[in-house]
Amino acid sequence: MPRPSLPVRAARRRLLAGGALALAAGLARAQSSRPIPEGAEVGVLRIGVFPEAALDGKPVLLAPGLRIHDERNMIVPPASVTGDRPIAYRRGASGEILQAWLLSAAEHRELAAKIAAARRAGAAR
Repeated sequence: MPRPSLPVRAARRRLLAGGALALAAGLARAQSSRPIPEGAEVGVLRIGVFPEAALDGKPVLLAPGLRIHDERNMIVPPASVTGDRPIAYRRGASGEILQAWLLSAAEHRELAAKIAAARRAGAAR
């Protein structure tokens, strides 16, 4: 089988490189999106002695099976969360925090704006 000409080989390399870049960009986008469910609320959490905490300055309990997802979406123990941390959260049946996502300041602003817009749209109906 004859070997392709130099311009054909160069074009193939460029095509493969472009495809690899597109794939890498797609993977980066997929990894940067966080699976925070619809209906999650936002607030600022300060964890005390488990299961006690404060959410937006008000006392709240943490569920025994609480899952806290960090910025990389890895599950972290509550004891590793220090200070006031912006979070998205879901509550359990008794009002305890059941699941939480630690947010960057930008994510917190974006999610808070989405929730506020959804509430305004719901109130307008």
